[in-house]
Amino acid sequence: MGRVSKVRRLPPELREQLHMMLDAGHSLEAIVQHLKSLGADVSRSGLGRYKQQVDKVAQRLRESRNMAEAVMERMGAQAATGKSGEALIQMLTTLTSDYLLRRLDDPDGEIEVEEIRALARVVKERAQAARLEQDFEAKVRERVQKETVKAVEFAKEMLQRRFKNRKIDMDEPTMMRYIKKKGFKTVTDFYIEIAEERLDPNQVIDEYLEAFRKETETNERTEVRSAEEFVTMTPVEEISTNKDVLVIDKNLTGIEYKLAKCCNPIYGDEVFGFVSTQGIKIHRMDCPNAQEMFSRFGYRIIQAKWSGKGDNGYIVTLRVTGRDDISIVTNITSVIGKETGISLRSLNIDSVDGIFQGTFTVMVRDTTALNMLTKKINAVKGVKTVERLNS
Repeated sequence: MGRVSKVRRLPPELREQLHMMLDAGHSLEAIVQHLKSLGADVSRSGLGRYKQQVDKVAQRLRESRNMAEAVMERMGAQAATGKSGEALIQMLTTLTSDYLLRRLDDPDGEIEVEEIRALARVVKERAQAARLEQDFEAKVRERVQKETVKAVEFAKEMLQRRFKNRKIDMDEPTMMRYIKKKGFKTVTDFYIEIAEERLDPNQVIDEYLEAFRKETETNERTEVRSAEEFVTMTPVEEISTNKDVLVIDKNLTGIEYKLAKCCNPIYGDEVFGFVSTQGIKIHRMDCPNAQEMFSRFGYRIIQAKWSGKGDNGYIVTLRVTGRDDISIVTNITSVIGKETGISLRSLNIDSVDGIFQGTFTVMVRDTTALNMLTKKINAVKGVKTVERLNS
């Protein structure tokens, strides 16, 4: 084997940046200058040769599905029919994709179909056992998740009844600050303590009333506070059931993919797949890099669409601007907290010249829930703009 090129000797983090820039369609000159600015010694010619090899591997990735189907046909008609046959084809597609990626150092070498056929036989023998094991693990996780949800809902209802019995209206922001002051990292942890009787609801109410009284007295003596003073915490964690999937290319499901960080697609977005050197990346149709990818790397584009239900949680960041008043931010967090299936993960607030700008990172199930949340935040008095960020 010949001498390893300087590009291949780059540290993993620099090669990661290199691949991202190649996928985004940056020129070789721009990539070379960027790498040199980071202390890497690479030439344009060397990078050009590397790119040619990357393009060859990407083309082979697109052919891996056909190769998997061909192997299945040679194994016999019975193996390629039914749900088990479809699952086997999907697993073989992943195996052949991985195999081709490992041939990056020798892109002109012959592909050993016998190697893949041997893998197919192993997969065929082990597929059923693997599926049974996965089903068992999934059922265990689902049961634990359901029990956690039930325990949290039980504790919340019990605490709300105790508040109601004592004719007390619970102020959500005050409760969030109380829970944070108690040292809980999430609201889920707080309610689990109540459900498992390690925390007395009556004690919680007494301490809440004391906290509310002190805050009320402080607010009466204080002028309008800046939104930058707002303090938040992570609320109840959403339970993911992993039922929604993406259908890739020719009605394939179960294929490994990653959601592109440049546009952060969520369930319900119009999306497409891009075959990169690191596998399939899913982008939104309105991704900032979409036009460049379609125009320069059309042969790497594959179809993708959502299937099933949007039961998973997806991270979305919203940028909100408004009048610099802490009560407005409090009202926004209250709106988020009341939405079913949505949780606030983090927020950051900056204020300049009487205007606050906040980034609210939320967990949502799909675009329908996100659009409804955006409308409700827009309706909060004092809010000027709400927009979804790409990353």
